[in-house]
Amino acid sequence: MRCGDRNGPSGSLRPSQSCRQVGEQMQDEIRWMAVAIVVSLLSGMMGGLHAKDKNAVAKAEPKHQYKKLPKRERPTWRFEFANDIFFDSDNQFTNGFTVQEFSTISENLDDLAGTWAWGKRIARGILPSKDGLFYRKGITFGQDMQTPEDIEDPDIILDDVPYLGLLASGTSWIAFDDKRFTGYGITVGIVGEYSLAEQVQTAVHELTGSTVPQGWDNQLDNEPVFNFYYMKKRKLWRNRSFDGAFSGGVAAGNFVTSAHVSLETRFGRMPGGFVYLQDPIGTGMAYDATIPREDVRTEIYGSAVVRATGLAVFMPLEGNILVSGNEWTDNNTIDPENFLGQVILGFHVVRPGWGLHFTWFLTTDTVDRDSLSADEDPTADFSTFMIEWRF
Repeated sequence: MRCGDRNGPSGSLRPSQSCRQVGEQMQDEIRWMAVAIVVSLLSGMMGGLHAKDKNAVAKAEPKHQYKKLPKRERPTWRFEFANDIFFDSDNQFTNGFTVQEFSTISENLDDLAGTWAWGKRIARGILPSKDGLFYRKGITFGQDMQTPEDIEDPDIILDDVPYLGLLASGTSWIAFDDKRFTGYGITVGIVGEYSLAEQVQTAVHELTGSTVPQGWDNQLDNEPVFNFYYMKKRKLWRNRSFDGAFSGGVAAGNFVTSAHVSLETRFGRMPGGFVYLQDPIGTGMAYDATIPREDVRTEIYGSAVVRATGLAVFMPLEGNILVSGNEWTDNNTIDPENFLGQVILGFHVVRPGWGLHFTWFLTTDTVDRDSLSADEDPTADFSTFMIEWRF
């Protein structure tokens, strides 16, 4: 693909398409190729392992069913920090944090600690009730923020994503074992100046000597947020050092309404259960679907996930949903993509009392490139760091 033609005066280069745009298109094509390659590799790996030893699952069955409540299970606290700094970016999703608390797992809902009676009644109507399943409840509090590429411009920017802050709290209930997972969650919060995103980002940038954002006066208007999430997972293959699962879920609300499918793998010395994807608060539910292994003191493993998401509503790209009159919402010129692909890579170190988790999210274009100015970045790559402790 050429960046331009030599048809200008005196044979000079006349750009028919800027080199930057060509490079960005090639970058997006490479992302989609990476998604396809990872899917192929993971599918082939699982198929090859299954063909190599069809009896491996049956032989490992007693050790990987986790039919007894783990002796070293304790309540889990997590602190998660997400930022796009590792991708040399400061646009779209730029920063967020959550504090999460998860109960010990229980063999039935009635024994689930810290759950009100109405919460258990709802959970009974949604979660399966089968012998061998474990149950866990989680509570989350956090903040997300989003900015356009040019944070030095004090004027409203209509050809890039809006300034957005979300302050929210969520809860989740899950039923799972080492084969299957069912969970749902609810998030409530506020978007707009009451989210305090402007104050937090300004203080952090001043403290670190970074560029202070100038355009928060143009953020989305105050709007309450309510979102519901539902998710199911099914283990496709597993042994002591590798597993793969299929996941599907939906979200419904004014912050995000979407459906997704994903292929999730883990490899190494790992606990039972399923991988947790550290999505920013509001975009998904927080949960802990791990079952510690009694025979291992330290668990070190990696994770690789390929996820496809279809979006019907996404406030960070569309603006206010329930509130009218916001200038950016009414006049922006961006064209959000309705389908996103992601490759999500993770590295995990887990001890009986604590754990460290690093995750990188690589995303295809969230906005049509043609609706952005040449300087804007259409992707929303970011990474997360999470520390957890149990006591």
